[in-house]
Amino acid sequence: MIDQFLMKPKLPAAFKAQIEKLQQERDEFQRMVIGNQQVRTQQIHEMKKKEKEYIKLQERLKPSVNGEKEGITIRHGDNEFASERRAAAWDMERKEG
Repeated sequence: MIDQFLMKPKLPAAFKAQIEKLQQERDEFQRMVIGNQQVRTQQIHEMKKKEKEYIKLQERLKPSVNGEKEGITIRHGDNEFASERRAAAWDMERKEG
């Protein structure tokens, strides 16, 4: 439609230049919109990836926090060793007695 309008010889050159400028601005705006959409899509993809990593880390951390992980003993100084020695001594006394 605009092309037909531009083909008319009666239009002044300034008017044609203005239309061309507006078309260039429109094209530039469309390129910017497409660029923004691509950036947004990339950000969404990265967020989903980070959410998956976060969930995996939470699942790995859960057993450790709850003390359910095999092979891990939490010791509080020498208190545990002392209580083990007392328990062993008590067992010896019980067996002898």
